[in-house]
Amino acid sequence: MNRKITYKKRPRITGNTAQECYLQKLGVENTDEINAWYKSSYAGEYWIRDLDKAVDLALTFKNRKIRVFCDYDVDGVGAGAILYLGLKMAGFRYCRDNGPTKVVRPPFRHEEGYTVSVPAIEEFAKECGGNGLMITVDIGIAAVEAVSRAKDLGLTVIILDHHLYRVDYEGNPVLPPADVIIDPSAIKGQGRWSSYCGGALAYRFICAMIGKQKAQILLSYSALTTVADVMPLKEENRVFVSQGIRCMEKRRIMPGLQALINVFTAKKLEKRSGTEDPEARRVEAKKQAEEMENRISGYEIGFQLAPALNAPGRLLNRGAYKSISLLTCEDYEEAYPMAEELWEINQERIRLVNEASEKAEEMVEEKHLDRFPVLMTVLQDVNPGIAGIIAGRLTEEHNRPSIVLTPKMGHEGVLVGSCRSVPEINIKALLDEISDLMMAYGGHAGAAGLTLEKAAVPAFFQALIRAEKEMFAYVPADVDIRFYDLSADTRMCGSLAAEEKRFMPYGEGCEQNIYRITGFIPDTDLFTGKRMSVFGKENKVYKMTCRGVSAITFDPELGEALKGTDGELVLYGSLSQNEYKGNIRPQITVEWFEKA
Repeated sequence: MNRKITYKKRPRITGNTAQECYLQKLGVENTDEINAWYKSSYAGEYWIRDLDKAVDLALTFKNRKIRVFCDYDVDGVGAGAILYLGLKMAGFRYCRDNGPTKVVRPPFRHEEGYTVSVPAIEEFAKECGGNGLMITVDIGIAAVEAVSRAKDLGLTVIILDHHLYRVDYEGNPVLPPADVIIDPSAIKGQGRWSSYCGGALAYRFICAMIGKQKAQILLSYSALTTVADVMPLKEENRVFVSQGIRCMEKRRIMPGLQALINVFTAKKLEKRSGTEDPEARRVEAKKQAEEMENRISGYEIGFQLAPALNAPGRLLNRGAYKSISLLTCEDYEEAYPMAEELWEINQERIRLVNEASEKAEEMVEEKHLDRFPVLMTVLQDVNPGIAGIIAGRLTEEHNRPSIVLTPKMGHEGVLVGSCRSVPEINIKALLDEISDLMMAYGGHAGAAGLTLEKAAVPAFFQALIRAEKEMFAYVPADVDIRFYDLSADTRMCGSLAAEEKRFMPYGEGCEQNIYRITGFIPDTDLFTGKRMSVFGKENKVYKMTCRGVSAITFDPELGEALKGTDGELVLYGSLSQNEYKGNIRPQITVEWFEKA
C-alpha cells in the first residue's frame, strides 16, 4: 500500500450501540419509522405521478409491436428483463410471440456507446409502420434527438429513467418529447420517493399493470438492480431489496437467476471436489448446488451476481443480450449453461482488469503521473468496457480523480475515456469547463465518460490541470483517512455480531458498521505453533482466532502484515456471524490493524 492508513471516529455518527448507528445512517429516530416504510409500500402509498397514465397508454398496445430500449449494465438488463417478462404476463401479444432479444434492445457498446440508437429506432419504426410503442428504461431522459426522431416517425414513447435531463445554456431543463416521462430523480415532486433505479421503476410499472402478487417473481430483479446501481437503501428501496432477497432465499425467482446463483455455488464446490474427471466434477457440483439452500445477502448480489451480469456488456459489443437472455429464460436446464458462460466471461473480465490495472500502475510509477492532482493514462490494447474499473482502482489507490483513455474500437485516432473522482472534486463540473476540447462527454460528480481525438490529448490534459487548479485546488493527502463507527472489546463481538444481522441488507446509505476492536490476542495453534492460518485457493485466506472470535482477511498484503506482527492487536473491520457445520461464531472481516 502506497499510503499510510489511519482510522478516525466517523463524523455525525454518535450512537453507542449498533442499532443507534444504523438508525442515524438511515436518518430515522427509531425502528418504527423503518417499519412504516414497509407498511407504506404494502399499502401502495409510494405514489409516482403519471405512472398510471404510462400504464394505460402501454395497454393500448397489447396487440401491437413494442420495443424496449435499455442500458447494457445490470440495472439496464435487469429492467429490460422485468419489462419483457411483465408485459408477457400482462398478455402483450408481441412479447408472447417473440423472444427477449427481439423485444429488448440494449446499445451495442463498441458501436454505439451509451445511447438510444437512432438507427435502431428507425429500424423499429419501419418494422411496425410507425404504429408501435417504444419504452426506454434506465436510459432516454437525455436522448432528446433520438426521442424526437422516434416521434417524427410516428412512434409512441414512454421513458422510465432515473438519470438527469439535459439543461440549456441558461440552466433550464431540456426534456425529450416523449408521451410520458417517469423520472422521479430528475422531475421534482414526481414521487414520494425519488431515488429509484431503472429496475425498480420497471418493477413499479409492471406492478401497476398486473398487480404485486402476480409480479412478485420479478421482485428479485428490483433488488438486484437497486444494489448493483448503488441506490440508497432507504424508504421503498429498502423494502424491495430486503423482500427481493427473501424471494431469492425461498427460490421464488426466475430459473435464469436461480441458475446463476447455483453456478457460483457449484464453482466453489468444484474446487473442493476430489473427482478427477472435469465433466464428472462439474455434474457432481451442479447436483450438490441444486440441493443447497440459497444464502443471499447484499454481498452476493454486489460482488458475484451483478459483476457476472455486467461482464458480457463490458467486454462484448452485443454482450448485454447474453445477460438479458439468461434473466428471461424460463427453463432451468436451458439457463444453466448460459449462466456458466456468464461466469466464464466474468473470470475473463477479472483477468483483464488485473492485467490492465498493473499496466496502469506501472505507467503511473514510470512517468511519475502522481505528481498531478488528476491522474490520466492512455492504455493501448485494453477493452474500453473495463476502463471505468481501472480508473476506480487508480482513484482508490492514489486518492485523486483518474481518467483512463483507450482507443475507440473502429475509429482511428479517437479515444474514449472513463473518469472516477473523489468527493472533493466534481468531475462532471470539471469537464464542463473544458467541454470544447472533447467530442462528447457526460456523467455526474463521481463518474463520467468522454470521447476525444487522440491529437487533442496534450491540450486536453493541460487544460484539465489548469481548470482543476482554478476550481478546486485539491491537494491529495498522503494519508488514507478511514472511519469506524463503534469501539468494542473482543469479548463483545458475539452479541454485536448477532445485533448486526438485524440491520441487513447493508448498502448505500446503510453501510455496514466498522468496529475498532481491542483486546485481540491471537491464539497459538498447538500443532503448528503459529498464530495465523493461511489456506484457500492460492493461499489467499488469512485467519486468526481469539477467545472463539475469528478474524479473517483476503488481502495478501494485509494478511502478511498481520502474520508478522506480535502481541496484542487493535483490529478495524466489520462483524458478522460465521456458520460452519452448525456452529455459529462471530467473525471480524479485517480492513486494517494497529499494535495495541
